[in-house]
Amino acid sequence: MAAEDVLTRMFFEIGNEILGTGPRASVNTRLHTFMNNFKYSPSRCAYLYRSIQNNPLPDGFGPKHLLWTLYFLLTYTTERRLCCILKADRKTIRKYTWPTISALASLASEHVSETTFYLRDSRISKVF
Repeated sequence: MAAEDVLTRMFFEIGNEILGTGPRASVNTRLHTFMNNFKYSPSRCAYLYRSIQNNPLPDGFGPKHLLWTLYFLLTYTTERRLCCILKADRKTIRKYTWPTISALASLASEHVSETTFYLRDSRISKVF
C-alpha cells in the first residue's frame, strides 16, 4: 500500500474516532459524516497535512490536530464546546489549532482557492 493511501486511511480512521462514528456504520455513512464535519475528504486532508509539514508546528503535531483545526474553522464554535467534542483541554487545543491555522494560511497563494464559508449567524467570512 502506498504511503499516500496509508495516510488517507489514517485520516479516515482518526476522523471517525473523533466523531464517534462506529465501525458498524457503512463506509459511505462514515465518509459522509467525515466530510460534513471536516469539510474535506480524507485524501484532501492527507494532502494538506503533507503540504504544511515545512511550517513551524508544535512538537507532537499529528493528523488529529489538523482535523481539530478544520473542525474549528468549519464550525467556529466556542473553546468550551471544542473541549467537549474533541476531548482535550483549552490549552492543548490552542497549542495545536492556531499554529495549524497559520500553516494553512501560508498555503493560500499556492494550494487553497479563496473560499467563503457561511457561518451560523449568516455572515460570510473568508477563512484564507
